[in-house]
Amino acid sequence: MAEKALSLAKEPEEKSISQFLCISALLFKGESERGEQEIETLINHLKGFEKGFRVVEWDFSPLLPIIEETLEAKNKRKLLSVISLLKGEISLEDFLKKE
Repeated sequence: MAEKALSLAKEPEEKSISQFLCISALLFKGESERGEQEIETLINHLKGFEKGFRVVEWDFSPLLPIIEETLEAKNKRKLLSVISLLKGEISLEDFLKKE
């Protein structure tokens, strides 16, 4: 479903959110390697924008308790870092340093 949303997304924010949903779904399914590949796709997408790109029309907060309670530590850190990146809390450069 998330992959379908990604293919239909037109605006940069929609594409970023759809990519996040793909990443989330894969990490929740335990498909870390594919999740990593999708993170790389997101990074390449974000590299095409000027500094300061951030998602403003999406509320990540309802997902945070589920991420905290469900994911193993490594995938939890990855997904929370992706959220921080998309919210503009960390730069792409800082995100890449963490990885």
